[in-house]
Amino acid sequence: MASSPPLSELQGWLRKVWTAPDGIDEALKSEEGKRAGLWIVDAPPLPARERLAVYADAYFLRLLESLGGDFPAVKRALGEEGFRRLVADYLRENPSDSPNVSDLGSRLPAFARSHALAKRFPYLPDLCRLEWEVLSALYTDRLPSLDPAVFAKLSAADWEKAKLVFDPTLRLFEVSWPVDRLWAQRAKPAKAARCVWRTTRPSWLAVYRDDEWVKVETLEERAFATLKRLMNGGGLSEACSASGAETDEIQAWFSAWARDGLVKGLRLQE
Repeated sequence: MASSPPLSELQGWLRKVWTAPDGIDEALKSEEGKRAGLWIVDAPPLPARERLAVYADAYFLRLLESLGGDFPAVKRALGEEGFRRLVADYLRENPSDSPNVSDLGSRLPAFARSHALAKRFPYLPDLCRLEWEVLSALYTDRLPSLDPAVFAKLSAADWEKAKLVFDPTLRLFEVSWPVDRLWAQRAKPAKAARCVWRTTRPSWLAVYRDDEWVKVETLEERAFATLKRLMNGGGLSEACSASGAETDEIQAWFSAWARDGLVKGLRLQE
């Protein structure tokens, strides 16, 4: 019998076998699979293939479970089998390459755009995008609460050069489907009524984290455009003028943004 390989080398071969995206049978045909197979007991009660398959299946199921936790609305919309198919296809092209399992779904929104399931569920990419933004907001640190006194000190000249500071958890994005409704139903039984649309219905979403958890809000288009302009560095005076809204509307927007913790301060442009 050949001398046994170093433990680290054997571990490397097994890792290749257990994490292979094309399944255990294809993995065993690889050079690493053939080498690892020499050191796996091939006798009752289980042949070597089945012994290795136990761990390979467990690895996939762990990733499936993790993505199911990160994308509960997607899982509910597709059903168990549909979600399993999406994940299996996704992992084949995007194997886990981070020590942090929460990074695993970062490429799922882009992947979903070209997946066959998007034909049956045209809102799938938008729903994946929403849930990924929710997860990102959840893991982002917040800034301290806004001190209202900073606004009371603004002069007319300051107003012209003031720029708002927003909470880092805030994400703004437009979707073609009102997937926030599906997200709101994510914890309901799968047999509950689902949102189904025949044509696109654009929505403008704000995702952010408050003291309790992540919030998903639907914004009016002009409010969304104004908030986005401000987040991109636009000045207060300029953004408000470009909105085309009445003064009382703008005041209502700002009050809501401050109340919800989206605005955390301001800075004066030199």
